[in-house]
Amino acid sequence: MKIINKGLKYKMARKFYTLSMILDNSGNCDFNKNGEQNFIQNLFKELKTKTQITLFDIGGNVGDYTQMLFNKAKESTQNYIKGVTIHVFEPTRYCFDKLS
Repeated sequence: MKIINKGLKYKMARKFYTLSMILDNSGNCDFNKNGEQNFIQNLFKELKTKTQITLFDIGGNVGDYTQMLFNKAKESTQNYIKGVTIHVFEPTRYCFDKLS
């Protein structure tokens, strides 16, 4: 199918792009609404029986999310886990320096 009307083609492309971003959850950084809170709660329910946890935060930014993970890990599993290790990777110099 060939779309001749460029305006219609552009509008359709924008709608499909917007829909894909919604389905992908891109651009939603609200921890309480984007599904991450549920994921983290379920993750630590599954990890409750472990004695050691190692987590990776890829793209750690300035460490706020890492700190939340660490606090949640200690709070959710305090009676079971002997140690929580979090490896944080951040490629940008500015954020890396803040983490260090």
